[in-house]
Amino acid sequence: MKTLPQINYLFSLLPITPTDNWFQTLNSLTTQFYWKNKKSRISLSTLQNSKPQGGLEAPNFLYYFLSNQLQYLLKWIHTDQSSPPWLQIEQNHCKTTSLSDLPFLPQSIKKQDYYNNITVSSTLTAWWKAHEITKSSLAPCRLSPMWHNPDFQLYNTPVYFPSWQHKGITHLHHLFENNQFISFNTLIQKYGVGRDQFLQYQQLKSIIKSKINTSNNILQSSYLSEEIFKITTPKKIISKMYKLFSLSETSITLPTTKWEKDLALPPNLDFWIQINKNIFSMTTNTNLQLIQYKTIHRIHITQGKMFKMGLISTDICSQCTLGHTDDYLHATWSCQPVLSFWITVTETLSCILGCRIPASPTLCLLGDLTHITIPTKHNNPLLISLTIAKKIIFQNWKSKHSCHIT
Repeated sequence: MKTLPQINYLFSLLPITPTDNWFQTLNSLTTQFYWKNKKSRISLSTLQNSKPQGGLEAPNFLYYFLSNQLQYLLKWIHTDQSSPPWLQIEQNHCKTTSLSDLPFLPQSIKKQDYYNNITVSSTLTAWWKAHEITKSSLAPCRLSPMWHNPDFQLYNTPVYFPSWQHKGITHLHHLFENNQFISFNTLIQKYGVGRDQFLQYQQLKSIIKSKINTSNNILQSSYLSEEIFKITTPKKIISKMYKLFSLSETSITLPTTKWEKDLALPPNLDFWIQINKNIFSMTTNTNLQLIQYKTIHRIHITQGKMFKMGLISTDICSQCTLGHTDDYLHATWSCQPVLSFWITVTETLSCILGCRIPASPTLCLLGDLTHITIPTKHNNPLLISLTIAKKIIFQNWKSKHSCHIT
């Protein structure tokens, strides 16, 4: 609990971007800490994922760094009378380019002199990295500036019409209506552009259309832009940004393929999200949550796995007479002493709860409640009881005949 605030403090103050190797080293040290210098059984990226997606929401230091850097970008966008004095210093470095326009310029601005300013470059680098993580597009959008923009060049120089800027024409959305480039007459009526500037109009129209397919492009801002610019108050600003990055990962980080093969389950994303949610909603007891979490992730070492590691001479289960390979499903369910234990557990729970609890691996191992009919008030007690039963199995992992209800 002490380390993360200390690192966040550095992230918020130092205007430098750590190297990829630095983050890799930090992640390596974190993994060693989590697993007590033993080989990890669940990857750090999985642990950092959101709980519904199969993670434990462990801190992602890269996401925290980006969140800290992007809080300054918001100050570029939302300026007011209480803006800090450093904003004016950065604006002076950018000269004719407004700070609020920088997020909507292409990465080719790295060639500009103002990019040599370490605070500006660090913030923009974080912005581009955030787009990469959230799979957002940096394509020209309605908020892109037209002037001093490397995307829009006339005679190999960024286009700039001072008289148009003075009339309030500064961004792409000023030149589009209903996703169509406005006519010259509309431009005259709306902004008072002189009729003698038709040539500039045609030049600008040609430049923009060469970069944007106006027939198919709605000039939508990127997902990241839309979401971040909704943040208008400084309260919990880092947490809000961090959540944006966390929610960008939508894949399930579980061994779903193995479970679906073992239990003949059809692929179903919503099913696995609910299984993950059940882990943390059934109880606030972190020990029980961890037992169920480890079960879902199949991290326990079976004889089959030990055989593959070359630690034993056979993968056949030594605790029953079935002669089956001791894979994860066998070890936690179909092994004779384990299955007998599960039957006893479900029969006992049926008597206690006054309703039939089937001896089903999807229920007992995964915590799937969709195929049983019980009062809602019994859901959590049932899941807790089944998790305690799994705890007994894991405590007697090497002597499963000792599994019993006391």
